[in-house]
Amino acid sequence: MPSPIIRSNPSQISTTVKEAIVDALINMAHAQVSGAGEFGKYLFGARPRTLLNSAFLLPELKAEGGDEVTSPIWISSHGLQVQVASGVASEISIQPQASVYVRVLPKEEDLSRTNCHPIFRLKRDVADELKEMRKAREDQEWEKIKGTYTSKFKHPEWRRIREEIREEIYKAKGIPKNLVTLDSEEPREVTEEGGHAEEVQEGLAVKAGASELIIQDEHFELLAVPHKWLRLDIPLPELRLDPSKGGSAIEQAAVAHAALMNKAIAEFLATWANSAEPDHGGKLWGYRGQLKIRPSQYKKWPEFLEHARTSSNPIALPSIELGWDLELAPDWLDPKKANILLALENKSKEPHQHKDETDPAVFLVSVTATLAPTLHRFLRLERVQPSYRYNRYLQYPAMGHNGGVEVTNRTSTSISLRTTWTPRFVQPRIVPSVSNSILCGVRKLSAPEGLDGALPIAEEMRQWLDKQPQMVNPADGLDPSDAAGIEREISKFNEDMQKWGNELASISAGLAILQESKAVWSARGSQSTPLACVFEAWLGMNEAMANFMKARFGNDDGEWRLFQLAFIIANIPALASRMPELKHHYDAARDDSVTLLYFATGGGKSEAFFGLLVFNLMLDRLRGKRTGVTAMLRYPLRLLTIQQAQRCARVLAQAELVRRAHDYGGDAFAIGFWVGSGGSPNRLNAKGVSSIKEIDSVATDTTSELKLRENDLKYAAAVRAWNKIPRCPFCDTPTALRLFPKLGGTLAHVCTSINCATNEGAWKPLPFLICDEDIYDLAPSVLLGTVDKLALIGHSAGTIRRVYGMLGTAPWRDTATKRLRIPSAKDLERGPIACGCETLYPAYTSGEKLFLDPFPSLLIQDEAHLLDESLGTFAGLFESTLDAVFAHLSRSLIDIVAKDEMGRRRRAKVIAASATVSEPERQLEHLYQREIPASQFPHPGPSLYESFYAAPEEPDSSEVERLKLAEPEQRARQARIYCAFMTNGKPHTATSVAILSSFHLCISRLFDGLVKGSDAEIALIRNSLVDCISPGPLQGLHRNALATASTSELATVIDLHRIALTYVTNKKGGDQIMAAEAEETRKKHLNAGIGLDNLDTRLITGSVEQGEIQEVVRLAQVRDAPGQPFTPLSKVLRSVIATSAISHGVDVEEFNSMFFAGMPSDIAEYIQASSRVGRTHIGFIILVPTPQRRRDRYIVEVFDIFHRFLERMVQPAAIDRWAEKAVERVFPSLFQAFLTGVVPSRKLIELDEDKKKTVPDFTYIPNITKEFNERGTTFVNEITLFIELAIGLRDGYCPEGADHYRKMIDDTTREFLSTWASSKLYGNGPLDAYFKAQSDPMRKPMTSLRDVDQGGLIQMSFKDSNGRRQKPVEVLNVMDLVRHGVAETDDEEA
Repeated sequence: MPSPIIRSNPSQISTTVKEAIVDALINMAHAQVSGAGEFGKYLFGARPRTLLNSAFLLPELKAEGGDEVTSPIWISSHGLQVQVASGVASEISIQPQASVYVRVLPKEEDLSRTNCHPIFRLKRDVADELKEMRKAREDQEWEKIKGTYTSKFKHPEWRRIREEIREEIYKAKGIPKNLVTLDSEEPREVTEEGGHAEEVQEGLAVKAGASELIIQDEHFELLAVPHKWLRLDIPLPELRLDPSKGGSAIEQAAVAHAALMNKAIAEFLATWANSAEPDHGGKLWGYRGQLKIRPSQYKKWPEFLEHARTSSNPIALPSIELGWDLELAPDWLDPKKANILLALENKSKEPHQHKDETDPAVFLVSVTATLAPTLHRFLRLERVQPSYRYNRYLQYPAMGHNGGVEVTNRTSTSISLRTTWTPRFVQPRIVPSVSNSILCGVRKLSAPEGLDGALPIAEEMRQWLDKQPQMVNPADGLDPSDAAGIEREISKFNEDMQKWGNELASISAGLAILQESKAVWSARGSQSTPLACVFEAWLGMNEAMANFMKARFGNDDGEWRLFQLAFIIANIPALASRMPELKHHYDAARDDSVTLLYFATGGGKSEAFFGLLVFNLMLDRLRGKRTGVTAMLRYPLRLLTIQQAQRCARVLAQAELVRRAHDYGGDAFAIGFWVGSGGSPNRLNAKGVSSIKEIDSVATDTTSELKLRENDLKYAAAVRAWNKIPRCPFCDTPTALRLFPKLGGTLAHVCTSINCATNEGAWKPLPFLICDEDIYDLAPSVLLGTVDKLALIGHSAGTIRRVYGMLGTAPWRDTATKRLRIPSAKDLERGPIACGCETLYPAYTSGEKLFLDPFPSLLIQDEAHLLDESLGTFAGLFESTLDAVFAHLSRSLIDIVAKDEMGRRRRAKVIAASATVSEPERQLEHLYQREIPASQFPHPGPSLYESFYAAPEEPDSSEVERLKLAEPEQRARQARIYCAFMTNGKPHTATSVAILSSFHLCISRLFDGLVKGSDAEIALIRNSLVDCISPGPLQGLHRNALATASTSELATVIDLHRIALTYVTNKKGGDQIMAAEAEETRKKHLNAGIGLDNLDTRLITGSVEQGEIQEVVRLAQVRDAPGQPFTPLSKVLRSVIATSAISHGVDVEEFNSMFFAGMPSDIAEYIQASSRVGRTHIGFIILVPTPQRRRDRYIVEVFDIFHRFLERMVQPAAIDRWAEKAVERVFPSLFQAFLTGVVPSRKLIELDEDKKKTVPDFTYIPNITKEFNERGTTFVNEITLFIELAIGLRDGYCPEGADHYRKMIDDTTREFLSTWASSKLYGNGPLDAYFKAQSDPMRKPMTSLRDVDQGGLIQMSFKDSNGRRQKPVEVLNVMDLVRHGVAETDDEEA
């Protein structure tokens, strides 16, 4: 028995082998759907247009209306549009290519194929007779046996009796008993609903020569010959055109050439039909029209073939008529140029009868145009703003027509352009720059001497900067006569030099502070000299990140990427200068600006800002901030928030271990998971919390936890909804949920290993809080949540005070539980001691000095590009509101807030991270309103792919020919291959499913052949891969790589691509594809004779539970260990269908094959989603466009250059904080934030101890009215000034018509106050009750940033879908489940 093929280590396989296999896979998959090469030489089972999906032209069809997605795609012409110089006498050589299919007779061995079996169908009268006989006999038997049974199918013996009746009747009639229900002759086409359109009949499938069956002609219809089609590649004549001769000459040439083409086709078909070639000549094998077989003839196929050949029926040949669509028109921008369309058209007529005998479609169509450079003119991409960085890349040779265009040859005398149905763009892999003089090893940087290794980064950047004027030619790509353009680019280059210089200055400043701190630093641990804290925080951060990388990658070789290291160092001044000892380092232009952390998806942005976050946490503990919020991390999407929270928890776990090891002091580094009630409970008395066990009531070890989930369904439901970190971030053991009564009822995750570092021998909460009340009371180090939570700073009075309390205004803390406490009016009357609390400074001068620099010093907004439209507008308004709150509170917290040398409050350093953003300055200004313009880090480099920090990955030195290639897209290692499959003939969903199932077939054939095949079969697989390598400069290199790779390496790379990740633009499309994919894949495998036991397909959408998504991610990551045999394909994940939920935060190395079922409407979404693949190994993306959509078609037609400039196609974020309706919508929140939050918080701090009980309680409307009546305009002005500041009416930011907004705010404020003062109905009761009673959402505080539109009314039905009367409590429980993920049913029967 041969040794099993074992898995290789993917990281040790040559990148060239991976590139070659991806190239071959794409070509192989397209060959399956287009009929190219040996894959389509013969087709079985149906007409070619039914079996194929690409690269063919259908006969012209009159335009009809219809839905762009559900209507079949119908393409009848294919070619290119090229621009030429007007008046230049020069010919264009045009070479069309096309193939046709002719129907042929199956050979005897073909009949063993699943899709070439003869199918016998019972005559209708015979089938009806059998049906009546069966019914009569069944009725007779039922009368004998029915007894007390009310239904035949309830009788235990009925199935057997029924089958015996069937066998008896069929035997008596002489009909074989093993009849089966079979499909009609042509394969079922997938409908948009995922089902199949078909007619089923009673029939029998047999193989030729089967002697055990006796078929009588009188019982069966005449047999239709099974479909078999032969592809004929027909050489077509060349067309030569001279555009200078004008349109009429071109039209004449087109007509004359069309006649030549059609004559060549007719003669080729006639020659074939008369050919006696023994293997596929028409005389022997051509299908004769209307040919039928008597059923009894099936046993003797050679005799039937002889009968067919002597038939007088003519050989069925398609009637093909091709033509040209040639259009010459002057360019409307430049009269010196003209545009010419060169398109081949199928003008054939569809047969009116016997349609299954011929197919007038033409296949494998392409057009090659060759012209002189003196005639050819390049087109220019106008959608992208010109830049010296890439002006020379902005031109492209031609535009496709119902397809793409590629340059096949370019010399000094000619350029050849060929159309393609599969245009491509190769994205080079960009890797960090490497310098021998800069130390990037994280572990080494955690040693005191490591800083010396980081210092050269400034000098190397300075040297790089000095070289740029000599290296960069701003006029590159411009016409030398374009003086204005050259001047513009020189100005841009000088501006960039300044910004690179600013970047260098920031890095130098960070290094200077580290050196200054190191000079007074003595040893690891807490520092007696405040200045030394910065260097200790630097060491601690690197130690924590080194431990994190070691745990993640299994080795201690982790390194910072150069931009990550520079980013952290460059932002040290902004954080360190908050210390009084270092405030002289503060530079507003650098430290108060918003920094856009901009790097390609998968490039390491998260690790960069996690490193800065850990540094800030360490620094806060070392400088005396023992508790409170250090940073806020915000994400636009809940799914993304959960995934990043789990990653952040693992980082902070390592930081916490370092904090403990070096005795930095203060509270543990904790995360407050701050999301909506649908993702976590807002209160400890929320529905479902009571189903969670108290820590001392049940065992918490792993075994007991699993039993608890099995036996307690309510607890299991709570775990599914609220367990956000299923595995411990410290030790990777499963976690549980428990309540800790002694800590005030804290709802906590608990590691189920008692030996975990976080438990230390006794069950303790993990530092990850999910309940809002716990977050407010325990003031975690990091607030990590959705951006929607910003609305809570003005949502309800109780929440507002508690939010402000954790940010430094809390006056009390519970002595036993150490939870912060906001006292009520009654509490203030009783006093802190009576309430079991201790007092805090500065509310009490003698209170404990718990808070230091209490406002967050770091604000990180990830995926900032998603803050768009209404979400971005309201996020901006609440950002400025939060800053206004801090501005007011800081006046009362003057002794503990961070200040600059001028005594001004220091604001948080804002980091906005994104991989896809356009014109960020405007977006970030509307979001954060900083006086200093936003800066991008790293600032873009001087070319399309290169910067100081990164460059395309160079090939191995052994690849000599590749190293000679000038363009990085050819020379560099490949990261991703973008490709489109232009399809035809079927609805979009059907073509998407066909492409997916063809890909699965390729994977099965290759993988099983390599893993299970004989040496001969493995050689065939290897040769098939080699044959599918694309022509071009890398063809020889890739073929040689496949020829020399081991079988284990080939199988391992195929396995890296076995999961097809399919992006759908909506959930309905996903459901349709999921419903059809498995069946189509099964059929294709069956027809190919390849086994398929299972196709494991999963779904990722916004409606899928987070736990299920995590399970999909886990399954995707399951791979056999290197050195182990491969798991069969039937037992592993093969397909994931996803909506936009996949686009952010799903980082899976094993996703390397992606399909887009239609182009997303947002380019940023396309970039983010496609970046899920190719993160470690080369990946490919296949776009299956919807050709009826002009935008999709255009992208295919300019595919290469469109994808080269994808990032520059992104639309700027549409944010307008001055939208009047938006300001009106936030008014109630801002009004309430001031009256019930800012005012009482400040008063409680500022009043003397004996007067604190007089703090105004504006949660009651009579108290507000009383204040208004007593203070009048002064009170109104205080409110309006706060709201003006909150919406951003500040110097330098006021829009035109600022007075209009001021008047609107003043009028609305007075309207609220006057209504309450003059109305007994509205002027009594709680403020909260008033807002809840409002039907107009514009008069209610926002519950989230998406709380924009009027809410709908869900009304209970008294009966369910089965007519059963519903109980109100049941409906309430369902609504709780919908809203919160859990439902309280303690008082109801299970």
